[in-house]
Amino acid sequence: MAGLIARELPHERYAPGRLDRLLQRLATAERNAAEHRFDAALAVGQETFHELSDLRVDVEQRELARCLAQKEAVEALVQVEALAEENRRRPVVEADGTLLAGYSLDVAHWSGGEYDQVRQDTAAALTRARDPHTGTDELLALRDEEAPALERSLGETVERAGMRQLTSQLRVNLADVVAQTLAEVAYYDLVEEESHYAGDDERKDFHAVLRHEATGNEIRVRIAQAHPDSDQCVIHVETTDHDVTAEAELRDRADAVYQALRREGTPIGLDPSRPVEETGRPSPRPGRRRQDEEAGTTT
Repeated sequence: MAGLIARELPHERYAPGRLDRLLQRLATAERNAAEHRFDAALAVGQETFHELSDLRVDVEQRELARCLAQKEAVEALVQVEALAEENRRRPVVEADGTLLAGYSLDVAHWSGGEYDQVRQDTAAALTRARDPHTGTDELLALRDEEAPALERSLGETVERAGMRQLTSQLRVNLADVVAQTLAEVAYYDLVEEESHYAGDDERKDFHAVLRHEATGNEIRVRIAQAHPDSDQCVIHVETTDHDVTAEAELRDRADAVYQALRREGTPIGLDPSRPVEETGRPSPRPGRRRQDEEAGTTT
C-alpha cells in the first residue's frame, strides 16, 4: 500500500509529509517483529495499514476533483477561444436585421487591439488550466470566474467594434451632408483628393476640404466622435478666407447645416441659434502665405 501511494499518487500535493510519517511507523513495526514482539508489531502494522488506506482514498478523491475541475476549466476556455475565432469576422447587419451583402466586420481591426488582448488572455488562461501543477481552487476560479469574464469581454469587444464601424460610416455620411449643404448655400465644392480619414485610418476623425472656385476660400470640415466609443459626433467647421466673412453669414451656414441634418433624420443636440464657436487661427497649410493664415476665422 505504501509503495502504491508513493509510485502512483500525488500525495505530497495533498498530504505533505504524511506518507513519510507512516513509513516510520512501518519501520517501528518491523523492528518489533525482529525483536519477536509480534503483538506490538501486529497492532502498529494494522493501524498503519488503515491510515495508509485513508491516505490513498483521500489523495485519490482530491486528485479526481482536481482533474474534473481541470477538464471543465479547459472546456470553458476552449469554448471562449472558439467563440473568439468565430467572431473574428462578423456579417454586417442593417437596421432592419437583414445582412448587408458583401460587407463584414473585422473585429480584430475595429477593436484596436482589444480583440487580440482577449485572445492572449484566453491563451494564457488555457496554459494555466492545462498545467498539471495548477491547483483545484485556481482551476475552479478559471472555470467559474475567468472564463465567463473573458466571454463577456469578448462580447463587449465585438459590440464596440461594430459601433466603431458604424460611427466611422456615420462620420462620412455627416461630412457628405455638410459638403452638399455648403455647396448649395455658399457655392463651395468638395475637394475629394483632400478628403480623408486622419492618418488614412477609418477609425479616426474624417476630414473634408471644400473650396470656393472664385475666391479660393476654403472650408475644412472635421467630423469627430464626441468621446471614445460614443455614437455621437461633433462637427467642426473651419473657414479659411482671403477676405473676412461676415459673422451673420457664418451663422447662416451653421443653421443651414443644422437644418440639413435634421431633414436627414440625424438627432441633433445643439441649439441652432447658438452653435459652439471656437475663435482663432486655423492650422497653417503648406504653401499658403502668412497674411492668408492671419485672415482666417474658425467656427
